[in-house]
Amino acid sequence: MKRTKPRLWATALVLLVAITAAACSHKKPTAGSAKPGTVTQTPIDDTTKDRDFRGPWTGQHWPPQVLPAGVMLHDSGDLLETIRPDGTRTEVWKHPHVDVTELAVSGDRRQIAAIIALPDSGKTGIVDALYVLDAQGEVNQVDIGKLPQNLTSPIFLRRPSDQAQGPERLYWIRQGNPYDPEMRKAQATVSVRDTDGSVKAVTVPLRDQEFPGAISAWPGSRTFTLNVLFHVAEPSGGEILGSDDYLGFTRVASFERWSAFGHRAFTDSSLRTVWLNPVSYVVPLVDGHASQQFSLQRFEVGCEGVMTPPVIRVDGTVDDGIGDTSWTPLRLDDDHLLVLSKELASRAAQDPTATGSFLRLDALTGEVQPSKVAWSRGAWTAVPDDRAFESGLTVEKCKSAQ
Repeated sequence: MKRTKPRLWATALVLLVAITAAACSHKKPTAGSAKPGTVTQTPIDDTTKDRDFRGPWTGQHWPPQVLPAGVMLHDSGDLLETIRPDGTRTEVWKHPHVDVTELAVSGDRRQIAAIIALPDSGKTGIVDALYVLDAQGEVNQVDIGKLPQNLTSPIFLRRPSDQAQGPERLYWIRQGNPYDPEMRKAQATVSVRDTDGSVKAVTVPLRDQEFPGAISAWPGSRTFTLNVLFHVAEPSGGEILGSDDYLGFTRVASFERWSAFGHRAFTDSSLRTVWLNPVSYVVPLVDGHASQQFSLQRFEVGCEGVMTPPVIRVDGTVDDGIGDTSWTPLRLDDDHLLVLSKELASRAAQDPTATGSFLRLDALTGEVQPSKVAWSRGAWTAVPDDRAFESGLTVEKCKSAQ
């Protein structure tokens, strides 16, 4: 894939874009009409006629609780449970059998978001549903994915201007099939659930032929990374952008308008960025046209423009995420991730009942060791601790982080 040079959108350009977009908001955007640097927002498909659809968790209740800090959260299809680094498992909720594909936890550890794949989509066209398990014990249906779109990448975030006590909102992506040209017009829109329960579309400043693929963040943070995919000959290629709205450059950013991003890395990996703590995150790197060597880059928020992190070669036994087994790397602690081995990923691709153990990957050296956390199919996410995002890193602090 031909690589474009790194992109850093200037404040003035983003301001001009935002002002222009606001002034022209009465015009309906058309697919493929945007120029580089302009705000593009794909219209959401009209699903108002499906608002009465009741998914498998509608009307359910779960035992509300504050999840323990620093554990993994796993759903097997019948059981939601926490798993400590020593392998100890604790039941959270036994629920009606469903296929949970993705999980997210709020920063205060009182809410859980879950995406459920739905059977018999050929009859209704509805392929999945998004739920929130709230702090009062209610299970609320938030959105549905209807062909040609599906739901992905739930994440809890605060506004860029909020401090730690600000309200958290749930974000997610409504996405189509990047390999089908006929479906590209229907993808992809970032959505947000406001504090009153209403769902809004988020304005995202991407260029023509780009769309959001995944959102990653420390839960409840004011900043995040966005995996952007390309509508080109090879749509699996992508770029990792970091949100700079927390810096207040544009003064137009809000919970439903993102305005400033900076380039972080290019990658062909489908694995998502992993946040190790509120200010450190690791980007998985794979070049599908080279040796497919799996590498990492560890970034510090606020230091991205001051220092270029070294590329860390990962032990060759680690799966690069390009194969047929879908899995999610998880935060274990401030310096380690949980990853799958090539051997386990290969077995899981052939046998849906395959089990094994995660590997413990050192994010500083790329070396791996066995872990005590058992892996099985289902949805996984990491539960944060009580630390909150703080901005304002100095050049001296950035240099000391090298």
